[in-house]
Amino acid sequence: MSEIKQLTEPQPSTRIRKTVTGASSVLAVLACIAFVSASHGQEATRGKTFIDYFLPMPVTEPLSKDVWGARAVGPRDPKNGLEDSTMKQWNYWDGQIIKGPDGRYHMFASRWDQAKGHMEWVNSKAIHAVSDKVTGPYIDQGLCWPHDEGGKGHNVTALVMPDGRYAIVVSDTRPGTVFVSKSLDGPWEQLGRIKSNDDVGANISIMVRPDGEYMIVPRSGRVFIAKAADGVLGPYQAMGPSIFPTVLPGVNNLEDPVVFYSGGLYHIVVNSWTARKAYHLTSKDGKRNWVNRGLAYDPTTNCIRYADGTVNHWHKLERPGVLIENGHVTAFTLAVTDTPKEAQRGNDGHGSKVIVVPFDGAALDRDLQNAPDKPPPTAADEPVKLPLAKLPLIEPLFDTPMRDVSVCVGPDKTYYMTGTTGDNPAPGHDKTGWWCVNEGIRVWQSKDLQNWKPLGLVWSLDRDATWGREIRQNGNTKARAVWAPEIHYIKGTFWLTYCMNYGGCGLLKSMSGKAEGPYEDVKKDGPLTKEIDPSLFQDDDGKVYWLYMNGKIARMNDEMTGLAEEPRLLKPTNFGHVGHEGAFLSKWKGKYYLICAEWIAGYSCMVAVADNVYGPYGPRYLAIPQGGHNVFFTDTEGQWWSTFWGNDGGAPFRERPAILRIDLDEQGHVRPMPVALEQRPWWTAAPPRKTSTASRFVGSATVALEAPAKDVRVVYTLDGSIPTAKSTVYQKPIDITRDTVVKTRAVWPGGSLSRVVEFPMREALPGRPLITNPGFESGPLPWLCNSEVLVDSDLDMDNDGVHYTPHEGKKHFRLQGGKDQTIHLTQAIALPAGDYELSLWVMSRANSDNNLGPNLSLELLDGKAQAVKPVKFSSPDCLAPKCAYVQWTRQYTGLASGAYTVKFTVGPTDTVRGKQGWVDDFSLIQKASR
Repeated sequence: MSEIKQLTEPQPSTRIRKTVTGASSVLAVLACIAFVSASHGQEATRGKTFIDYFLPMPVTEPLSKDVWGARAVGPRDPKNGLEDSTMKQWNYWDGQIIKGPDGRYHMFASRWDQAKGHMEWVNSKAIHAVSDKVTGPYIDQGLCWPHDEGGKGHNVTALVMPDGRYAIVVSDTRPGTVFVSKSLDGPWEQLGRIKSNDDVGANISIMVRPDGEYMIVPRSGRVFIAKAADGVLGPYQAMGPSIFPTVLPGVNNLEDPVVFYSGGLYHIVVNSWTARKAYHLTSKDGKRNWVNRGLAYDPTTNCIRYADGTVNHWHKLERPGVLIENGHVTAFTLAVTDTPKEAQRGNDGHGSKVIVVPFDGAALDRDLQNAPDKPPPTAADEPVKLPLAKLPLIEPLFDTPMRDVSVCVGPDKTYYMTGTTGDNPAPGHDKTGWWCVNEGIRVWQSKDLQNWKPLGLVWSLDRDATWGREIRQNGNTKARAVWAPEIHYIKGTFWLTYCMNYGGCGLLKSMSGKAEGPYEDVKKDGPLTKEIDPSLFQDDDGKVYWLYMNGKIARMNDEMTGLAEEPRLLKPTNFGHVGHEGAFLSKWKGKYYLICAEWIAGYSCMVAVADNVYGPYGPRYLAIPQGGHNVFFTDTEGQWWSTFWGNDGGAPFRERPAILRIDLDEQGHVRPMPVALEQRPWWTAAPPRKTSTASRFVGSATVALEAPAKDVRVVYTLDGSIPTAKSTVYQKPIDITRDTVVKTRAVWPGGSLSRVVEFPMREALPGRPLITNPGFESGPLPWLCNSEVLVDSDLDMDNDGVHYTPHEGKKHFRLQGGKDQTIHLTQAIALPAGDYELSLWVMSRANSDNNLGPNLSLELLDGKAQAVKPVKFSSPDCLAPKCAYVQWTRQYTGLASGAYTVKFTVGPTDTVRGKQGWVDDFSLIQKASR
């Protein structure tokens, strides 16, 4: 795809012809004004922030357009920093520079085989590179410790110790391992592992303080200090909980901190990998009272440029490192990618490298000496401040797992809905779901926004897809899932925009003019554009526009078969983009409302407004908390609505389709609106609850229901129909003797109906799974959705112990901290006599130092809570490396009919610390007939 135009920035090839005579002139050329979102809770410094002190990179020879990488990066110097200019051998990452006694610059970094894509970083190795100039080129000298686990090492950083020796610290793949040498050229000898009173975690940044003590700041944001006498291995003492929630409230997914001391202050620069920008913090003692100084860097700005004015826009800037000379930062290293990491498959012309950017640390330190601890923002820096909108009472429209919900109105005044579906695996594909492999696109229709009829799978990947049909290998995971489909009615027919989870956007046209299709891809030989989250917008003049990702837009040709112009990025005045993903454009009362999803106050909907489709767009603001990746639509009565589905722990529910009324407040900002009960097109009254626990039975069972409140009538059906106020009234437990779905709802005083809830009941038959993705119960802990337990102690929290948190769109238990605590998850079930197989699948980010195997157990207990001895079992003590799936099985023969319990155990905590992985897909299958 051709280069993306920046509406508010010069093109990467644009040259600014100015004579640079000094640092102040350079800064005048470079000035990248940073606007910081108030909803991030940030304190903007008066005047400049860290990003304004980046200096231009020197141009030693003509910049090249013919090197690897996305065109959007722009012409660049492949001799800056460390890279494989052919992109045939290595991806490089990390990057910490030490100037040696020989006057040369020594960089310590990591590399891995580029042919295996970016996700091969899990097998990266630590290397040493040298340059005569600080900006490079750096020449790879090979592995630092080739005879120690083959040179393995990632998150590489380096420092000079007080005794004159050098130390390299690696983390993540080798948590807190330290190597030392008397020479920067090696040989390097393993000294040991960092010790602390609590788990330090990954993404370690380490420094020697002016008082000789060692200081570590990892990804968690906790500060660890070791006494000078104890040396680089510690033991380290945690100074308290993470500093990030207090200093950067609302900023999510922080990692890659770099800590350093200059100008009398301790500094941290930390990156948000989802927001793709970093923030600058300072403290006088490095232990407490940290102050947010604002934006540190942002790849969407023009801060990475050359002396002739040419700008580079890398997709991501991560893993910062600093070179300090004469007490000030003189250069910044950044690991960069030209495309999203997950899109890099190897041998595809994309990769990563380390760039070196000159930095005016002396000016930064001088300016900060007179800056207040909490400087008030200037008028120019002040973004739009709005009180955090509150969601009205909202319930799902129906109980089907769905993400990225889209609704449009057809010509017959019927509403049509689609979204990302496939929570269960597609036929023939195990362990997939909507994240990996799904079936395609499903559509629903409704006349009243409350009763929705499924139209089924209108576009099948196996049956209908062209360029997206192939199942690809993404590392060790299969990849072929449709993400974020949207439905639109334009030019007399229905259209479905879609993207694939490995990247690439497509457009489908209904050849019948009906929402159920059949659909054909307008471009059968490949994606219409790269990246994800496409959308359509038709203006009043009939012109149709293609939007995608974070606000990129291009007008389509009249035939709707392709783009009529180059894409450009729509940008608000106070930020580099409206949101991270999920772009959508709506027109309301003559103005254009650009919306995107961003991780602010949850996964939320951000809005910016313009008078013209191309802008300029005003400042972005948070419109709907927890309402990200949504669409706006107008109903048949002219009312404005937004879709909703819930992607974070603060949402009222998770991954279910919903809608809410929106309108403009007195200031003209989009806001969720409360709606009178009788006007709500969904059921907001609470539904009945099921008090009996079994969903599988032998012979017969009973289903017990409970009304949500006094004077509320419960009605139900057993024939698959939707219960109404006239359906059978629940008076006693319902007898079940065959496979049945109990559909029930509450009838509230005044006649208001709750939403329908369904309770499937399934008879235990030979060969049929008795338990699949069960809802395990564990005392006061919430029920576990999708049977997934996340074991991950690298992401420290303020408290130790067991935490129940969302992760990657699903609910998991997280076991963390230093307490000797164990999770026990149990599921009771009645079994007929016979032979059985109990199994689970485990996916582990495992290696020789990081194994989940010994920390998990799965067993079957009898009616006396005694473990039933299996006749055959497999339980690997060590899981396979590289994020592999491993199956555990327990086989039982001759079980007597009766009550049993499936028990799954994780822990104790101190045996799981530092380990990562997922446990999913529990199943119990009857192998023999009765």
